[in-house]
Amino acid sequence: TQAWQILSERAKDIDIFIAVSKYFADEMAQRLRIDKQKIHVVYAGLDTDKFIIETSSPAVPTIGFLSRMCFDKGLDILVDAFVLIKKNENLKNAKLKIIGGKTKADIDFIDKIKNKLTTLNILKDVEFITDFNAQIRLDFLGRISVMSVPEKKPVAYGLYALESMACGVPVVQPATGVFNELIELTGGGLLYQPN
Repeated sequence: TQAWQILSERAKDIDIFIAVSKYFADEMAQRLRIDKQKIHVVYAGLDTDKFIIETSSPAVPTIGFLSRMCFDKGLDILVDAFVLIKKNENLKNAKLKIIGGKTKADIDFIDKIKNKLTTLNILKDVEFITDFNAQIRLDFLGRISVMSVPEKKPVAYGLYALESMACGVPVVQPATGVFNELIELTGGGLLYQPN
């Protein structure tokens, strides 16, 4: 709140603002109380040469999650969806790979998810990976069929979605924040209505 207040007070001294998405340009215009004409959208990018994967698609459908393992990133939503997917006879062999960091505050949340998966006898089909340096992330992206991080709050740019699409892995994301724009611009996945 303090940062937005200071930026709002200083906005008159700035000629041009850059936002990473139309969604965030709208957010900036509202929070900074500035004319949208002062905001230019420059989408985040990445060096696609660093996202060349050598492996082919996995033998069984594999869903990936690449973000902090926490409530706000919607890991619980993805796990609930995975439970439903496993009930489909054609997808009973599906796997879920979860990669990302965690804080001390996330440990109880992750334990509850693991307990749920254990109770349903599908923990064996889920892999939790906490080391996520660049090479491990690239290997991970080469071993999934689709990526989904069901964000509960709108996000401005979704780097994991860009990395996934750069590897040819489609995304399934909520129709909030930047994802409407990313999917429209790239055709790299599908959107769903939250809840």
